[in-house]
Amino acid sequence: MEIQNKTQLKAALRQSFGAVIYAINDLSDEVFLAPRSEGSWSPGDILGHLILSTKPVNKALSTPKLILRTTFGVNKRDERTFEETKSRYYKALDGGVTAPSTFVYNGVKEKGKEYLINSFSKELSKLLTHIDKWEEKDLSKYILPHPAIGKLTIREMLYSTHFHTEHHLKQLEETA
Repeated sequence: MEIQNKTQLKAALRQSFGAVIYAINDLSDEVFLAPRSEGSWSPGDILGHLILSTKPVNKALSTPKLILRTTFGVNKRDERTFEETKSRYYKALDGGVTAPSTFVYNGVKEKGKEYLINSFSKELSKLLTHIDKWEEKDLSKYILPHPAIGKLTIREMLYSTHFHTEHHLKQLEETA
């Protein structure tokens, strides 16, 4: 499915975030806290990571455009499609890119599954509200840095948020 506009972006984000919540809800607390394999993240760690990776996108979308333009500039290239952006991300993963420490969640056991699910739902709600406030053309104009694949337009960052969530959903489905 090609995602091209705000309506399609919002539907894709609702779908991927909702699927993660559904997958997590089905897990026992024991499975939620247990690493999937030696050296890997638990489903709770994955959920915490998704929360931490969505927060900066929400912060950026709520930042005045003048500050975004001053801080990061504006797009001066052809915007990538969903598939092109996704391909760059998976190429970076294949090249060994891992999550920066700022996106590794600590405190899963202390916070618990319900708290993390609620936090993830709130991040989605904020994201959808922020998207509504953006003009379609501005999603292609302003840019943000992505820790794995460089500067992205706001639209490309939203693509990334969706397929990143789906990437971790696949890991959660392997747990079940």
